[in-house]
Amino acid sequence: MEPDQLAKEIGNLFFALTQASNDATQRKALITELKAQADFYGGKDPRVTRLVAGVMLTIAELWSDDHSLGIANLALGDSYRYLDKPELACTAYNNAAAAFEAISDRVGWARTRVGLLLASHDAGHSNIDERLRDVATARRIFFEHHETDLLIRLSINLAAFHQFRFEAKQAREALQLGLELVGDAPSLGRAKLLRNLGDVHNMEGSIAHAIATYKDAEQLFMLLDQPQETASIGLALAQLAIRVGHYLEAVTLIQKIKPQLSHGDKIHAQQLEALAHHFLNAPEKASRLMNQLLHQRESLNKRQLAQVQTYSVDIEAALGNYELAQNFIKDASQYFVNVEGQQYLFELSVRHALILLKLEQPSQAANIVLSALHSEEIDVLARVYYVLAKGAEFYGNTELAILAGIQSLRFARQCRDASLLYSVQLQLGRIRAAQGETTKALLHYQRAHDRILKLQTYLNIDVRPGFLERNQEALHQIIHIHTQTGNAAAAWEALEQLKSRVLWQYLATPRVESSQQPNSEKIQEQHYSQLQQRYHWLMTVLDTHDWNLISREQALTEMGEIEQELYAARENRRLETSHVASQTVAPSLVEVTARIPPTCAFIEYYIGQDGVYAYVLTASEPIQMVRCTDELDKLLQTMKGLTDQIYRALAVGSQRALKFFHKSTIDCLSILYQLLLERLEPYLHAYQHLIVVPFGPLHVVPFHLLCSQGNYLLEQAEISILPAAGLLLQPDVQRPKGVLALTYGGHNNSDYRIHDVAQRLRTIFGGEVYSGDQAVSDLLRAAPRQVLHIGAHGLFNLNQPHLATLRLADRQVYADELLNYDLSYELAVLSACSAGLARASGGDELIGLGRGFLYAGVRSLVTGLWDVEDEITAQIIQDFYDALYAGERKSSALRTAQLSLLCGEKAIHPAYAGAFQLLGSPSPLSQMHMTEEIV
Repeated sequence: MEPDQLAKEIGNLFFALTQASNDATQRKALITELKAQADFYGGKDPRVTRLVAGVMLTIAELWSDDHSLGIANLALGDSYRYLDKPELACTAYNNAAAAFEAISDRVGWARTRVGLLLASHDAGHSNIDERLRDVATARRIFFEHHETDLLIRLSINLAAFHQFRFEAKQAREALQLGLELVGDAPSLGRAKLLRNLGDVHNMEGSIAHAIATYKDAEQLFMLLDQPQETASIGLALAQLAIRVGHYLEAVTLIQKIKPQLSHGDKIHAQQLEALAHHFLNAPEKASRLMNQLLHQRESLNKRQLAQVQTYSVDIEAALGNYELAQNFIKDASQYFVNVEGQQYLFELSVRHALILLKLEQPSQAANIVLSALHSEEIDVLARVYYVLAKGAEFYGNTELAILAGIQSLRFARQCRDASLLYSVQLQLGRIRAAQGETTKALLHYQRAHDRILKLQTYLNIDVRPGFLERNQEALHQIIHIHTQTGNAAAAWEALEQLKSRVLWQYLATPRVESSQQPNSEKIQEQHYSQLQQRYHWLMTVLDTHDWNLISREQALTEMGEIEQELYAARENRRLETSHVASQTVAPSLVEVTARIPPTCAFIEYYIGQDGVYAYVLTASEPIQMVRCTDELDKLLQTMKGLTDQIYRALAVGSQRALKFFHKSTIDCLSILYQLLLERLEPYLHAYQHLIVVPFGPLHVVPFHLLCSQGNYLLEQAEISILPAAGLLLQPDVQRPKGVLALTYGGHNNSDYRIHDVAQRLRTIFGGEVYSGDQAVSDLLRAAPRQVLHIGAHGLFNLNQPHLATLRLADRQVYADELLNYDLSYELAVLSACSAGLARASGGDELIGLGRGFLYAGVRSLVTGLWDVEDEITAQIIQDFYDALYAGERKSSALRTAQLSLLCGEKAIHPAYAGAFQLLGSPSPLSQMHMTEEIV
């Protein structure tokens, strides 16, 4: 039965029960009780409020009682307002007013004016001044009749109205009157007043007071069993979290409270969620969330639609959709002009000005934003002065730019806007640098960078890379200044400050049980399991080429869709089980230098504004900073050429590759040596072991294969790779002797030759080998020992590196999922396709399958940079294990295995012989030589 019909039937029943009675007092008591129920459910379930209001209306009409009719329409108006149907609410309030006026009930008429004010504002009506005069009259009436409860309600709603219009002073006055009237006793009215007062504190930039007030209101709402109102406090706290830069915390909170929110609050929640993703440098996701709202316009009132358009401006501008963003500004402005929403117009003018600055139209931006100087909003003023400073900087008026920038910084500090504080400090740094005031510029850049370092602490693997990628300019400017002034130590420490923090945060993150499903609800757990099973079946179809049930194209398309859905589910799980990593301190130059052995040289690269730099550290000499090359384009082109040569060589087999592609490959390797290592030779010739920390695109360079005068670098020294220098400070571990080997070759498992290596490994070291269908993902939960050996197919996803997978017998194991396990083995060897591929993201953070093992605690990792045929892979890995068992260091053992193929009597193409690299600790296994010094 439809709700309206149900309400009518219940109303008829109540009327029948009371028809025999002519007692007006009983009738009034019934209507009063129903109105109380309607008010009670307003904060719990407005659909119930609407139902109760319909019952009241039916009874009142059957009684032909104007007073009851007025009360019923008043409840109906409230229900429509809760359900975000302001036009219907206005009609109901006016009907209530007419009923009260018919019996000269001035208090009744006054009660309708408060709700009508808010409904008129929500509907975008232009007669707001008239509504405000009505409210002033209503207040006098309530005072005359000593209607304290109604005065409290008026205070709450009037304050809400002024908050919508960013009129903090008027809102505060209304709330203070309400709090004086309500007293200290727990009540719904007091809770609502406190919530609105928290909004005013927020509006004024008093964050600490806002949080404290919200918490007081939240406790009262919980005490009074108002889940929807309690959730609304959570939404307010989420908005505060976004302001101070805790974007992931805001998303987590929104996901938690979303089911309890009212319809209107859910719309606001999705806007905030989109804004958080915008600041996390995920504009596509943010735009998708906003478009979902725009596509359901029929469920939005005019005010909500204008607010959605306002939020969408910055998001679409970040995507370069400037025309669309300006259309949103135009449409939203029209609404706010109609309702005299001046503060919103100021907000839109600032957003428009920021777009014009991106379009290099500073004079137009300044003209548009000048009117917003009259704003009473601190955050608006902060951005106004930011725009003015940008405009002045563009025209070379540095003095005016500094004055405006300092004013912007003052307001940004007052409202604690994390994103704006970073932008302003960055801008002031650029201006000071342009003036030649290096010390002041460094101070501004360092403050901006410190803010980013603090904020990224609260992020996880899903959002940290994008956030850091967006907020790297301060770091690069710091390094650039130190580089230009020749301060190598300071430049290196600035670079390592971020890289090591990111690495250590991964290593310090508590492990979450990987068996835990993305959501505790059973139906979602089952859906997740079904997705995994379907994905596994599709992989089997691809292996067997059985196209009877589904085509190859359909299988690949569906697999891509399932990958996205599985990743979204795991992302939600990480929100539910997120832990903030402990604060980490970047290593100092002294600490790192102390851990470098006398026979080792440490090289860390950086790509700056004017070329590629290398920092060389040794145990006995001061740090050296060398500009390796300023030909970055040539470097990138040569890297691409090398990649082409390698894959051509791999396509024709090892013998034909040596004949047709050896010289061209060596030429590329020689050019890379000239660009990256030639100028470092004076600092490296005396060292037997080189530790290399690449940067950005250099992470895919096979440094051990670089050639000088026909000789590979690997012939001159052992080579090991680190993602960050801070890994040197991570102590080696001593695990129980033995190996855990998992080998799975897909459907054609019997032909996968790496099984033989695994069996040989067990013979040497002892332990367990699980092959074929026995090689399941649950085995990764085993307690770590010396060696983890995995021979399986891997898949690297360039666009979504988190979706890189390792295929075991039961399912795909994703790169980000590896962080759920304790993988602190002494050594992990990944004999898997694409296992070593990774993409460098913000903070030079490496995302890929192999790095997932390193971030999960593996101390040393041997993995391939590209795919090599099984027979050669088996030979290299077998030779590596033999040398390791003989007591060699890991770096030396891998060197021995590769040199036998690179430079032996039957040398093969370097694409085959040099596919593997060592990441992490180069020391020997602990049980082999317990007395040998550990690096």
